[in-house]
Amino acid sequence: MTSEVKFAARSHRFFDLWGHRFPRPLKRILVAARNCRVLFELTPQTPRWNMPSTYHYLLGLLVSAVLAIPALALDPKSPNGEKKMLDPQTLADRYVAVWNEKDDKRRRDAIAALWVPNGQHYVAAREVRGYEELEKRVRGSHEKNVRDDGNRFRAAPGARRLRDVVTFYWEMLPANGDNVLARGLEFLIVDDEGRIIVDYQFFPA
Repeated sequence: MTSEVKFAARSHRFFDLWGHRFPRPLKRILVAARNCRVLFELTPQTPRWNMPSTYHYLLGLLVSAVLAIPALALDPKSPNGEKKMLDPQTLADRYVAVWNEKDDKRRRDAIAALWVPNGQHYVAAREVRGYEELEKRVRGSHEKNVRDDGNRFRAAPGARRLRDVVTFYWEMLPANGDNVLARGLEFLIVDDEGRIIVDYQFFPA
């Protein structure tokens, strides 16, 4: 079919693709649309969807908005929307580093990053809660075992995680040696961000 829909140069005669003249009501509609410059001219030399640039712009905005919907539903903390996985060994190393930290301010900052504000710590009959008590507990251990006795702590390899629980062993050694002087077990309950909610310390392990 080679017939064309086009506007007559001087008259308002319209034909369909088969060469039939449009009915009068339809012709009046097409003339009005032509005067509003809304109709598109369909010729063999032009694309079928010969839309003005404004229509392209609006269509682009619509497509962009539709494509952005899945991204808005993703977790901003993770590029693919999945919950970021906590590495248990990394948490164990950070935990032990707090007890080795010599600087008071860095120790306080590390405690705040490691525990939730109302975090709990239990060892034997001792119970502490919140940053102030946690700092006092860690500082007392550091002064006795690290500063005065010249020892250090390290996390043993093999930390494990199951859902919201992380367990690992820690060891106390001389500052310049590898002879294990003491060994303990940590049982941590963490939140979705990997911060400690409850810390159960078993010593000796």
